[in-house]
Amino acid sequence: MKLIPILFLLILLIPVGMAQADTDLEKKYECNLESVQIEINDYAREVYLVNTGVEIYLEHIDSSEHTSIEDLTSQLLSNSPLAEIGERTKCLKESHGVEPDSVAMFSPQVQEILMSNYDELTEISPELVQYATVPEFGVTVMLILVTSIIAVIISARKFQHSL
Repeated sequence: MKLIPILFLLILLIPVGMAQADTDLEKKYECNLESVQIEINDYAREVYLVNTGVEIYLEHIDSSEHTSIEDLTSQLLSNSPLAEIGERTKCLKESHGVEPDSVAMFSPQVQEILMSNYDELTEISPELVQYATVPEFGVTVMLILVTSIIAVIISARKFQHSL
């Protein structure tokens, strides 16, 4: 059972290790303006690795272990490449005109973990919050809200004309 957290950490740290092998440790992420395909591939790979790491972890924990979910949340926020993923989302959207959600999206499990720690996520990666779909409220809520407003307007007009 102790192997699972180690496996989870390794999966989350693969992109960081790959990035460090290619560049100096002091060098920050730079948007590749010449090749949108490289940015797309790297973004998709990093989101996939985070999704896979969380999925593997969740498959191997006992659902009664509440501390395991808390451990998962802290590991995801502290040991994953969320800051770089955030920078890549900004690069894709602003520099290449590519919608990050059309490339890859976090799984519902990852989104739930990220949203349960929204303030900390905003500190770690403000770009991720701004440019990727990590909804504070889902799309369904927005549809319900718009439908409700339209229904109120229609009802008010009908009621006003009946007087």
